[in-house]
Amino acid sequence: MKLTLKRFHDSGSAVRGLFFINGAQTCFTVERPWVDNAVGISCIPEGSYLIKPKTYGKFGTLENPALWLQDVPGRTHILIHGANRAEQLQGCIAPGVSCGPDYVGRSRDALKLIKRAVFNAWNTPEEVTIDVTHITR
Repeated sequence: MKLTLKRFHDSGSAVRGLFFINGAQTCFTVERPWVDNAVGISCIPEGSYLIKPKTYGKFGTLENPALWLQDVPGRTHILIHGANRAEQLQGCIAPGVSCGPDYVGRSRDALKLIKRAVFNAWNTPEEVTIDVTHITR
């Protein structure tokens, strides 16, 4: 399964994006702005990342694993998880059903849609990857 995040606007305090599952636009995203990949305050670099389940910690359990991006350069524990504003994130990606200048709305609803698709893929031998890019690329 292929997930895609296409960033389209950086306000200086947040980056908004479009999120796709197998080519179909599913929701919006919000992230921290790019600050040279600084841990805890920057969005992650553009690239392609494998997603694995994270079954421990703040956002993951055995029953409801978090979506954990693997091998992000210079970073660990980058997740796709619920949040509404960039300042609630430490480099992770928050999906939302709606978006405004620096936020997404109904983040939990969007996360449920994404997790449903990803969990279905994990029930097969199919790998789940995410391509993070800018909309003009």
